[in-house]
Amino acid sequence: MAANQVTAQARGVVVILQGKAWIVNADGSRRTLKLGDEVQEGQIIATEDGSILELALPNGQPLSIASGRELLLDANLLGIAPTDPTEAALKDLNSGAEAVARALTTGTGDLSAELEATAAGLGGGEGGESHSFVRLVRISEELVSLGIQRNADSPTGDLLDDPLGGTAQDSPLPNATATTTTTTNTASVVIS
Repeated sequence: MAANQVTAQARGVVVILQGKAWIVNADGSRRTLKLGDEVQEGQIIATEDGSILELALPNGQPLSIASGRELLLDANLLGIAPTDPTEAALKDLNSGAEAVARALTTGTGDLSAELEATAAGLGGGEGGESHSFVRLVRISEELVSLGIQRNADSPTGDLLDDPLGGTAQDSPLPNATATTTTTTNTASVVIS
């Protein structure tokens, strides 16, 4: 009965599909995937260029498969592979201290020649653990103007276009005029 439970958990479910994706059988034939389809360990999934495919794995994690790819679903990918206890075991943490003490007591010479190479320095350890290039990404951001255009030739930066559709030449500036009003104190003023 336990084997049936493991088999039932060894499935992923198609939760997002935009474009086309297939299961490729051992004989090379293809079966089109659709939302809700289950995929199992040992199957090969192929995606069309420009498509988006996401599976819900048995452990609850999503798995996005890039467009234009073929992917073999195995136990490690589905998260059902049995774990080996030795993978998680820590090596003896005191072995480094013992090696340093032994090298110091014997006085044979250079500690760097006697001990394991460190990750410090220009080489960064034994080498081969990383790439030798730097990836530069250029971010292109385009700014949109506010729609107010100013005359670049004018020292005051006059507006070229009126937001209401006219131009600065069509719209003369308003003139302020002073007016004087005289009243006599014979009547009271009531403001309501």
